[in-house]
Amino acid sequence: MKQPKGLYILFFTEMWDRLGYYGIQSILVLYLVKKMFLNDDQAYTYFGIFTTLAFTMPVLGGYIADRYIGHLRAIYNGIMLIIIGNSILFLFQISELKNQLFIFVGLSLITLGIGLFKSNNVGLLSTLYQANDNRKDTGFTIFYMGMNLGGILGPIVFGLLAIRYGFSFGFLLSIIGFLLSFMLYKITRKKYLAQAVKIKLSNSIIFLLWLGIAALLLMQVVLYHFPDIFNWMLGIFVLIIFVFIASIAKHQERQHQKHIIYILILYLFSMCYFAASMQVGSSLTLFINRYVNRDILGYHIPTAAFSALEPIFIIMLAPFFAFLWGIWEKKHKSPTMIFRVIAGLFFAGISFVIFSAATFQNQHISSFGLIVLGNIPLSAGELLIGPAMMLIPTKLLPENLHATFIGIYFLFTAFAAYIASLLAKLSATPIIASKVLHEIDVYRFAFNRIALLTFLACVALALISLFIKKLLHQDVFDE
Repeated sequence: MKQPKGLYILFFTEMWDRLGYYGIQSILVLYLVKKMFLNDDQAYTYFGIFTTLAFTMPVLGGYIADRYIGHLRAIYNGIMLIIIGNSILFLFQISELKNQLFIFVGLSLITLGIGLFKSNNVGLLSTLYQANDNRKDTGFTIFYMGMNLGGILGPIVFGLLAIRYGFSFGFLLSIIGFLLSFMLYKITRKKYLAQAVKIKLSNSIIFLLWLGIAALLLMQVVLYHFPDIFNWMLGIFVLIIFVFIASIAKHQERQHQKHIIYILILYLFSMCYFAASMQVGSSLTLFINRYVNRDILGYHIPTAAFSALEPIFIIMLAPFFAFLWGIWEKKHKSPTMIFRVIAGLFFAGISFVIFSAATFQNQHISSFGLIVLGNIPLSAGELLIGPAMMLIPTKLLPENLHATFIGIYFLFTAFAAYIASLLAKLSATPIIASKVLHEIDVYRFAFNRIALLTFLACVALALISLFIKKLLHQDVFDE
């Protein structure tokens, strides 16, 4: 199906966002362990804070854009913050300073920028289609390919640059990419993104916006310095968010209230998938670094490059899924969103069974093959869940709630990131008498538990699906 030209502009900008984010994610644990000399448990904690905040901020960014500043202005400010954050990390690396404050400020600015950019880039995509446009499924799948193209390039480029030139050049590349993205928005907005509403802001709104950004920056830096308070702060934040969602639902029509309940159920179980998937950047990364034979045909593969496997397979599988959705849409037989989440969870469970099998092949070439193989069902699971969870608010909710609920989806992904850090600690290598014990059994234990978690979530959602129509008094939610 012929897609709007604006889709490919947003495809490009989303690619650069994901390149920078997944590049940092792929090297962060390794950097903290190898360069900052932190133990596994500490590294997983900081990784958990970064990934949780990166997926938490879009809910605020979506709400601010929907209510006050519009998609485009939010995107512009988000790009600016990401560029500043990467610049600080770049300068920190080339100056070889040892003060962790620079890392914390740089990472915090990047997550704030992601918050303003992420959900609004997706929200801008939804403006390119009419409410009942059959091209939406295919368009969102193509857009998701852009995310994963960045997810491929980020770990590979950051990993290779880190080995050859140091960590700093990955951040420089991210800066260049976002400058190009900003110029592309400015040049093409009137012609291809004309549907975006440009809101004129008062000086007071601008002042409050930047005051809020400064306050959030300070809060995030404090969380990095005092990670022990992160747990209870996150609990309070979860409570606030659910009160926030309830206040939104209260003012909606009864039909939309039912849709909100349905969407939240799907988001909750999608969270289980992403808690498993995010092991790719944490426990699986250290397992690969310590136990997988990475010498192939005379080449030594950087550990960070393995984080590109999942998005590589997503890119390979995405055309098949896009073609499949197109056929099913024409026949009006698209699988329900619940089925997609159930299948995605099942595939994730299969992946971790395969990763567990790799722990029996310590430093054999077959361990490399099993890691590659395990990423295939994990990628299929993300293609089933990811685009569907971004798409469903645009199908079932009023337009003024699209960016907000896409942000809420990323918020559930943030909760998944926090759970992922806890799951990763199942494999945290113990330290006894200042000696690190590399016990491969702890990784097998962790991967088996993660597989069990996803299979149980799969069964639970399947059982819930038998009763959800009756409980919510609605025949079909997905049409």
